[in-house]
Amino acid sequence: MFELIWLLLVAFLPPAADLPIELRTTKKQPSAQASWVGLSSEGLRVDLGGQTELVAPKDLQSVQFIQHALVSDNPASITVSLYDGSHFGPLAVSGDAQSIQLQLASDLTIQLPAAAIQAIQLQALNDVQKAQWQSITQSRIAGDTLVLVRSAESLDKIEGIIGAITDEKIEFEFGGQQISAPRSKLAGLRFHSPPASIASTKASVRDVWGNFWSAAQLTSSSDNQRLDLVLAGGTTISLPLSAIHSIDWSLGSTQYVADLAALDRQRLSTVSLAVAIPGDDQLFGAQPIKLPGSSGTSLRFQGGGTITYRVPTDYSRLTGTVYLAPSGSRFSACQVQVKLEDKTIWNAELTQPAERVELDVPVESDQRIHISVKPLVEYPVGDVVVWQELRLLK
Repeated sequence: MFELIWLLLVAFLPPAADLPIELRTTKKQPSAQASWVGLSSEGLRVDLGGQTELVAPKDLQSVQFIQHALVSDNPASITVSLYDGSHFGPLAVSGDAQSIQLQLASDLTIQLPAAAIQAIQLQALNDVQKAQWQSITQSRIAGDTLVLVRSAESLDKIEGIIGAITDEKIEFEFGGQQISAPRSKLAGLRFHSPPASIASTKASVRDVWGNFWSAAQLTSSSDNQRLDLVLAGGTTISLPLSAIHSIDWSLGSTQYVADLAALDRQRLSTVSLAVAIPGDDQLFGAQPIKLPGSSGTSLRFQGGGTITYRVPTDYSRLTGTVYLAPSGSRFSACQVQVKLEDKTIWNAELTQPAERVELDVPVESDQRIHISVKPLVEYPVGDVVVWQELRLLK
């Protein structure tokens, strides 16, 4: 078990009582508005219309704290990933080979054992560098790795032993020599000290800064001011309840639709082409995307069209959010629709980009589900539609 993470809280934390939440359960019913009472190994206690109820762990799907909005102007350019799947963006990082200090906010700093950390990306990278960074962080290594920025098109790596980490430099032992590398010249670090075991993730916790924590256990503190987590990698942390945006228990009972193999896809052509262009269906129509800060895959339609999937066995509900997402100021209104076989089970009209529409409908195992976007004008422009984290639930 890794050492306890210490939280340094400077700001006063408001009482956690009367925290309004949106509660989703695995039962076939819409989401409910409730108030958070407390979380224990027995389940989640909520206040529903003045009556306290206990939701068993097996029935929990997700909780979103209505008043805890995501920070939209988080200036963090650092990205930290843990071996257990947790990933977050601190404002600052420092430490040594044993312990790493990470500043999550101006008034919140945590300390992690270096053995819990897989990689630290130290600066923003362009698209070419991102692809190289991903390759380096996924490759086999024999020791700690220092990733250098050679140019806008090239990253390089050397293996050795990571020492001190400061705001200006990284101390690194390579070939028996001590190297002092300026932070400005580094893309990031990769640590070679994985934990002995990784537990099963029971819930994904998202905080207001957009960070994700993979929790094997989680309970609220006795004073209901904090959420105590045992991460899947074994590290114990405690976060202010006022900083929690949402908790998702759906791992293992959720299938993101965009991750399924499509049975069929069609696009609505707005311009007739005399010559067929190979691969145009892979450019237009429905395509899977990963939105920044999201936990699952979303589906984006570039223009109108339909995509068809088969509902996997034992899944009974379809949920998600759909909205217009034009790249510029021009857009067209459209109709969005879900069919189960030949029966329409949900539809809506999107007329404004700021409008987000929630869907939560029952489906049936092994049935074909058709997801479509149809422009409502004869000559559509900017009809880009995102089905955000459209997912099937058991």
